Amino acid sequence: MAEKPESPAAGGSAEVRVVLLGHTGSGRSSSGNTILGRSAFWTDVSPVSVTKHCQRSEGVVDGRSLRVIDTPGFFHTCLSPSEVRAELARCVELSAPGPHAFLLVLRAGRVTRECSAALDWISAAFGPQALSFTIVLITCGDALGAKPAGDFLKESEELWEFTCRCAGGYHVFDNIKGTTT
Repeated sequence: MAEKPESPAAGGSAEVRVVLLGHTGSGRSSSGNTILGRSAFWTDVSPVSVTKHCQRSEGVVDGRSLRVIDTPGFFHTCLSPSEVRAELARCVELSAPGPHAFLLVLRAGRVTRECSAALDWISAAFGPQALSFTIVLITCGDALGAKPAGDFLKESEELWEFTCRCAGGYHVFDNIKGTTT
């Protein structure tokens, strides 16, 4: 896992490579579908984890080639932590020569302390520079109603500090409607 994320501007790459990370049930696969504008990844409402292996799908959005890599969730219900780590390591080869961005997917609502552990994992696995290419992606944006995402994030000092560690900032998706803000 020595590959380092590269900036799309630095590499001049026509293709953007994005890795979706997050907890089981956070909406990673749905977010990948929203990004690509089609059903590329299997989604299901289920009491158990749906994504068991890293999967890659490509598409063109607004004239830009995208490669989106979906991953198993942290705290998987069927895989052991070591199996999840081994599978997540595959995202590097699927995003070769390396990802441009990590989207750390969080469901709007209560965010647990495991979020900080996720950033620590990204930093340990890909190097501390990876946080410079990490974006917090909040799903279930409809649950925020009229509340601005920044206000939601600032309601929890821990969540706001967590988001500030991600140099890519934050974005909100409503995967049901397929809209972003």
